[in-house]
Amino acid sequence: MNLHPAENVEKMRGGNATVRTRTDCRGCKMIAAEIDGWRATGESGVLTCSALKRAYRNIIIGDRLT
Repeated sequence: MNLHPAENVEKMRGGNATVRTRTDCRGCKMIAAEIDGWRATGESGVLTCSALKRAYRNIIIGDRLT
């Protein structure tokens, strides 16, 4: 499963993996939605990502630690 938006994949292909914009957090929102889907159905899983910025980690974690 690939949760990278197409625009981010193109940036990485072009060697610009560190060039991030506000719209790049869509990938984090996709990860959060996947986690929410698992939680809603009682499933579990493992997702990996760099989430180097605290803002991206906050999107993914949200209130899911409670």
